[in-house]
Amino acid sequence: MSHFLASGPVWHVRQAPGRHAFAYRMHYLWCDVDALDRGEGAGRWLSAGAGRMFQMRLEDHLQTTDRNWRNGIESWLDRAGIATAPRIHILSLPRLLGRTFNPVSFWIGRDEAGDVLWMVAEVNNTFGARHLYLLDAKDGEDGQLRWRCPKAFAVSPFHDVEGRYEFRLELTDSGIEIGIDLEGHADGIFRTGMRLDLRPAAQAGGLGILAAVAGSVALAVPRILWHAARLHFSGKARLMLAPRERDGWTIHHGEAVLLQRLVANPAMGKAWKRLGQILSKRGTSKQDMDHGTRTGPRTTPV
Repeated sequence: MSHFLASGPVWHVRQAPGRHAFAYRMHYLWCDVDALDRGEGAGRWLSAGAGRMFQMRLEDHLQTTDRNWRNGIESWLDRAGIATAPRIHILSLPRLLGRTFNPVSFWIGRDEAGDVLWMVAEVNNTFGARHLYLLDAKDGEDGQLRWRCPKAFAVSPFHDVEGRYEFRLELTDSGIEIGIDLEGHADGIFRTGMRLDLRPAAQAGGLGILAAVAGSVALAVPRILWHAARLHFSGKARLMLAPRERDGWTIHHGEAVLLQRLVANPAMGKAWKRLGQILSKRGTSKQDMDHGTRTGPRTTPV
């Protein structure tokens, strides 16, 4: 059993700018990179490369011309002075009919006994950039799989690169839990995490599961844009167009998605702000109307 389906809740809580929270049930793949290098998929629905409805493709990860998954991640580990591991898995969303977007993928290396040696968080943002946080288990705090490091990459279009991350990992044969907190930001604290159950991917071929995995892939970007739009048009936050990176572990640079470039255009700032005010007033008026309907007509004393 080389590949597993990882299913469970993923949550996101933002304290600033303005409190905003959501949670979704997501379905990821937990794949053995050596099995991917051997071309192993999962039944008729997942392939290591082209050929199936869902595909794990190395070109969606890292920044390498190598066609080998293990060599690809080991080249970055070597640059960071981190030893490789006999067992390497990646937690990620697959391609669906040739398309995917992974806000974050996790590469995890373990020894033969199953103990975690390192974790690499591979982060993508909607500005088209990709960044690696390489976390050696020897640098964990209090003997636990918990790491603190400076934020060096703009993920949210509402924040720059201020603050420090805390990464936490718990991994068993039946599940994986990852938490990420952003601490020390001038505007507050951000928390996100996932708690996923693992089961062999070859046993997850029912239409319901396949539809759920497809939904996780297809809705990743629309959900991001929806929540960003709610923050932006409510007037709680303003999108940034060109965030700056802090170090050399941003391994790929691109451009913001078209909608983000349009919304973040400073020349349109006043129009977006006015639209947000109008929508906010309409929402308030509707609440007043609903309140009046529930409590009955108001009367004026004489």
